[in-house]
Amino acid sequence: MVSTASEITELHNDLEQCLQSCLGFPVTLRSDAAHDWTAVRLVGNVVNFELVDSTPRAAPVFAETLDPWPRQSPVVPLVQQEEHDPIELWAGWHEKWLVIGEARFELESAAWSFYRGSSHVNQKERLICAHWDCLLRGRTPPVQPHWHFDREQLGIPYAPVSGGSLEELPGSSAQNLVEVNLSGMHLGMAWTLSKEHPECWQNALDISGLGKWAEHTLKLAQQEFPRRVIRQL
Repeated sequence: MVSTASEITELHNDLEQCLQSCLGFPVTLRSDAAHDWTAVRLVGNVVNFELVDSTPRAAPVFAETLDPWPRQSPVVPLVQQEEHDPIELWAGWHEKWLVIGEARFELESAAWSFYRGSSHVNQKERLICAHWDCLLRGRTPPVQPHWHFDREQLGIPYAPVSGGSLEELPGSSAQNLVEVNLSGMHLGMAWTLSKEHPECWQNALDISGLGKWAEHTLKLAQQEFPRRVIRQL
């Protein structure tokens, strides 16, 4: 998807309003560019955007991630909690744009990452991601958009014992013993099947479609996660 700087700015203005309505607090899509990102003109350079809580009193919260590179990624509360309840579910949004000309950018990827953990600890547990990657030239791409589970979520070590408690298995640690039930989640992606590219749900991604996907994926996560993800033991 190729877009101009003004088109990306318009997308972000609309998306910030939609996400603010979903989350219940003001948010901003922040660029990693040292100065004005629209002035980045060297072909091949990359501009990244991430979602941050722009509430004046809000302290920034981060999650350590390796995707798409090792860094501390800002996250925001996924759902509103009671005043004294600890926030445990978090969401992080990331866009990666490639500079292809003067004020022209090509989307490489967009993704939601959903975490569980304390606001005071950066080492949060990533539960699941929703990705929309551009077609990989010369390689068969995965279904777009798609959900991605971390390997840890597919093989958490535990052993049931009498009384319903858990016991540690050899080689595991107490912090890895978590009770997570994702089996009942509905992970829908309601998009048009591409006849030319059957591996993709929707081959022709436009900028308005990206905004709608970001909004509806967040709403789905808010609907499903609080009912399915059980607290760490």
